[in-house]
Amino acid sequence: MQKQFTFRFYSILNDFLNNNQKQKSFKVTFKTPVTVRECIMAFRIPVFEIGKLLINGNPANLNTELNEHDRISIYPHFRTIYEEGQNLEYKFVLDAHLGKLSRYLRMLGFDTLYKNDYLDEEIRQIASTEKRIVLTRDKLIKNTPDPAYYYVRSTEKHQQLREVVNFWGLTHHIQPFTRCMTCNSPLSKVQVEQVRDKLDNDIADRFDEFYICKKCDKVFWKGSHFKRMEKQILDLIQSHGK
Repeated sequence: MQKQFTFRFYSILNDFLNNNQKQKSFKVTFKTPVTVRECIMAFRIPVFEIGKLLINGNPANLNTELNEHDRISIYPHFRTIYEEGQNLEYKFVLDAHLGKLSRYLRMLGFDTLYKNDYLDEEIRQIASTEKRIVLTRDKLIKNTPDPAYYYVRSTEKHQQLREVVNFWGLTHHIQPFTRCMTCNSPLSKVQVEQVRDKLDNDIADRFDEFYICKKCDKVFWKGSHFKRMEKQILDLIQSHGK
């Protein structure tokens, strides 16, 4: 039997809705019996992004079955954003869709795990065991609410980085060029003589500040590539909140 319900989604959950559904109440007809969870999935909203649910003003849960003419209000998680001076380490694990973003987060100094063959269960286990934030483009990676999971809306790599920095309030926690962009290990500053055998002669002679990853043995220096990345970081910080 078809029955009609009224939905209202709040805040960032509107990102997933059609334009004629955003920021307002709207009526939808579903075949019943139907639960709140099933309706949310029909709207293609990740279940892990759901915080608080109200039905006719009363608290409810995802498995609640709806009755005709019910009014359903759905809110995202309330996440605390930590400001400058608070000693908090942001750690991330990313799914296979976000390889470029993982390198950029490492560039900013954030502990970021990524493999292009992570299974969903691996990501869930890592997140739970190591208390990491999950950044994903997979709406079905977890089917229960969890404020540590965030669906990255943007598809372009620079916009993804700006989105994540702004959403999680990372600006004051950036420590550029302290992690290897390839393997995520911390970098160590070294003298040129310690890595000369790993460098072309012109690089060794032109620059005097070098960093090495002791895990993958890669050497980094502040050349033109560094300058471009430095500009990206400055642009990102200056655009925060705009």
